[in-house]
Amino acid sequence: MLVSEIIKQAMRSAGVIDAGQEPTPQQSEAALYALNGLQRGMFGEEVGPRLDAVSLTASTTGVYGGAYQAAITSAATLTFPANPQSGWRIGYTDVKANFATYNLTLNPNTRLISTAVGTYVAANQVVSTNSAAAVYFFREDAGWTLEQDWVLTDTPYFPIAYHTGLADMLALVLSPQYSGDPPVALVANAQRGRDLFMARYNSRAMAARTRKVG
Repeated sequence: MLVSEIIKQAMRSAGVIDAGQEPTPQQSEAALYALNGLQRGMFGEEVGPRLDAVSLTASTTGVYGGAYQAAITSAATLTFPANPQSGWRIGYTDVKANFATYNLTLNPNTRLISTAVGTYVAANQVVSTNSAAAVYFFREDAGWTLEQDWVLTDTPYFPIAYHTGLADMLALVLSPQYSGDPPVALVANAQRGRDLFMARYNSRAMAARTRKVG
């Protein structure tokens, strides 16, 4: 399901458009902005842990949840964690703005790593742009996946079984803008979507929430 189709499904669920209607370009643009905000907000909540800053001055093997603040004075390699689990996250930032001089190599540690939405390669990636920064999360069915905003023609980087959940969550975001208080069923559908993501990509948080509710 393309991002444009998820947006269309969400708009119909939210009552923005009727069955058979297409969103206007302006509606699609606004919904895309909302969807990207939604998926960014999922990281550290429904998908994986929040990241903690870690200093990086030389080659190292990273741990999940690390946001590596690179202040390197020679070329270095950040090796991703071995045996990653779904939702593990790791990132880097060139805090000295000198990657063009001292490259950072990303070693996915025998896993695939994405270079664009839907594109994965089995090779180290060399980062040579000053002030570069990125975060990856792990999909056990794909590999280390670059967290980034989508365009309308992208296929979201979550498995297709989760696309309806995305649409339901987006519908809840859009509903107040067009129809006031959202219906109870829409709220329930969006919560099921969030639970679906959390159960797969942030099982620790899901278990903690279950214990708290119980």
